[in-house]
Order: sequence, then C-alpha cells, then structure tokens
Amino acid sequence: MIIKDVTGKMVRLVKNVFTTRVAVIPDSPHGQSQEDTPQMDDETRFWPIPDDFAKEFDDIKYSHLAHPLPLYDDGRLVEPSHVNEVINGAIVEVHFAIHHWQIGNFSTFQANIQKITMLRPGIGHRTSDHKRPHPSGKVGKPEMKKTRHETDETCGQTST
Repeated sequence: MIIKDVTGKMVRLVKNVFTTRVAVIPDSPHGQSQEDTPQMDDETRFWPIPDDFAKEFDDIKYSHLAHPLPLYDDGRLVEPSHVNEVINGAIVEVHFAIHHWQIGNFSTFQANIQKITMLRPGIGHRTSDHKRPHPSGKVGKPEMKKTRHETDETCGQTST
C-alpha cells in the first residue's frame, strides 16, 4: 500500500475494473435469446477497448462484468476512454477502504478505491519532438541527419 520511488513515499490504490459475474452469459445469440438467460450489461457491451486487446476482452466479457473507475469531474462520471488523460497530473480527493489480511504472522493491506473527485485538473501534457532542452535555452528545429541516399550522392563529388 505504501511504496517508495524516486519522488518519495506514496500510497498505491487499486480498483478492479473487471469482476467475476454471478452467472456467466452464454457466448451465442441463440443462448442469449432463451428465457431467464443472463444478458450482457451496457457498461460491458460498450466498454472502450483498444484493438490490440479486443480478443482478450472478447474472451472475458461473458464471464466478467466491467466497472468504470469512479472518477468524477464537476459531479459527472468521467467516461472510461477519457480517464487517463483527465487524471494525469491532477489533484484529486480519493475515498477508499483499507482491507487487511492476516496470514500467520504476516499482515497485508490493500486500499480499494470507492470514489475519486477532481479538485484541480492536471496541466496539459504535450509530447515533444525534443528529448532535452536545447543548451542555449532557445528552441529550434532539431538537426536533420543526412540520409544514406544523400550521403552516397556527395561521396563521389570533389570540390575544386
């Protein structure tokens, strides 16, 4: 729960985005059309998922239920597809519950998020083409390296 890194000590909080369903949803249109069959909820059905993870999501969506991170900005729930950009660098108020497990002489704790409220948005983060500031403090265009083609053309030329 309390971790250290180069910036100092901090509290790590967790929130399960997917939980196991009480009843598995049949993975076929025919099975879902039967009476008293569990149906897919809209939150899970319309969960924003990158194409890279679509197959993995399809594997679990019938057995797991999606829960958005309870992040609120001006009293409105932030949509899952916008959470990372909204919370990055922001100052927030977090309501959480601490769970404790005792196994023999070993204690472990976990802080589970219940609600996150935006207090102050983060400063907009813009990616840069430059890896470090220019030593002179002036921002200019980065030097362009010659391509192999340009180098080959100038190799055979001599100046007179």
